[in-house]
Amino acid sequence: MQEKSREVAAAVVGFCRVVASVTPPRELAPLVEPIVNALMIWGGETKNRMRTKIKGVLRRLARRVGLDAVAAFMPAADSPLVAYLRKMQVRYFLFTTHSVAFY
Repeated sequence: MQEKSREVAAAVVGFCRVVASVTPPRELAPLVEPIVNALMIWGGETKNRMRTKIKGVLRRLARRVGLDAVAAFMPAADSPLVAYLRKMQVRYFLFTTHSVAFY
């Protein structure tokens, strides 16, 4: 993910999304650190839409292997992103356990 080309980086983010969805959690756990480190290189970009895709990959990783495992490899500067992921997990839990929809 050291490539400066956005096209290549976008393809890698898409590949990481597929890996996070398809790979069993037991096999995915050792891959969390390299995936998170690679995604955080492009996570700070403000002009592109890759941040949303990166959030989606991190959300899938957090759902599959646990948010604590993903947050352990994220830099301290990205603590708002960890707080967002935690908030979305709680919101999803409340949405699925209660019959009232949250909008």
